[in-house]
Amino acid sequence: MKYAGMVVVGSLLLGACVPASDTRDATEGTSEEQLVEGINIANARMVLAPVTGNPAAVYFDLTYVGDESVTFDSAVVEGAQSTMIHIISKDDTGTHMMDMGPFELTPGETLEFKPGELHIMAMDVSPEVEAGSSTNVTLTLSDGTMHSFDAEVRSAGDER
Repeated sequence: MKYAGMVVVGSLLLGACVPASDTRDATEGTSEEQLVEGINIANARMVLAPVTGNPAAVYFDLTYVGDESVTFDSAVVEGAQSTMIHIISKDDTGTHMMDMGPFELTPGETLEFKPGELHIMAMDVSPEVEAGSSTNVTLTLSDGTMHSFDAEVRSAGDER
């Protein structure tokens, strides 16, 4: 599996997205002015949970066309108390949702954050974040640089 080398120890059962010790605090301010050269984001959306209080999921396509490899460290979603980067893994014991640690983006690489695979979980989303609006997502690289973009907010029944 392409992401197997990036998985951090500690799997969670699918649907049991419990904050881990490295959960990111998403209450920090972000700015749409922050951009990392070479990172292009497309198809960004946050899908709210069908049950109020459950985590939302953020999906997008990230293409990296920079000159040198960079390390993607964490994400912040405006309106969420914390975030986690997850990957879905399937093995003989079933389907598991696992936390992702920092991982390298290599030039020319495209990552799809999509349902059933790689995604960002947004925990404790404010009721003010409603379908039809947008929210800011900020990706942080290990050198402290950030890349911010807007994600369309969709309801649980909308296309993911």
